[in-house]
Amino acid sequence: MTVIKTEGKDVPYTTMEEEARFAVSYSSVWKAGLFEGDCYLIKADQVTKTPESGEFFKKGAFVIRGERRYFRNVPVGVAVGIAGEMLIGGPSSAVAPEAKSAVEIEPGEYNSDDLAKRIYRIFAGKEDDRRFLKSVASTEQIVRFLPPGGVGGEGSSAW
Repeated sequence: MTVIKTEGKDVPYTTMEEEARFAVSYSSVWKAGLFEGDCYLIKADQVTKTPESGEFFKKGAFVIRGERRYFRNVPVGVAVGIAGEMLIGGPSSAVAPEAKSAVEIEPGEYNSDDLAKRIYRIFAGKEDDRRFLKSVASTEQIVRFLPPGGVGGEGSSAW
């Protein structure tokens, strides 16, 4: 589940698409090795923990009521980059405008630790200050931004 904080404003369709890509990429779709998946968008007031008369929920359960806006065949793929003095991650379209350097990632055969080391080496080739790089984008920090499952397919690229 992901959340778009709107502060009462309308959400641009591009934001909804990015959120859908984020949700699908960090879901079991990636872990299954798939390259696309489906998700849906709801409003906060559609989620309730209160059962209707005659319904029973297990402890901690909730239900979604009302229409859902579906996003079908959403491609998986995320990017990890350095923006200013922090590591950022998410859909490439959200990371690219902010990051001075980034790596785009697709599902693949590498485990997260191995790919994080490869990404660190890519960043190290572009960043002269190793102390800064270690503080902002250590391999442990990079791993936190990687989706669960195999990563680093043939389509992964750096900029």
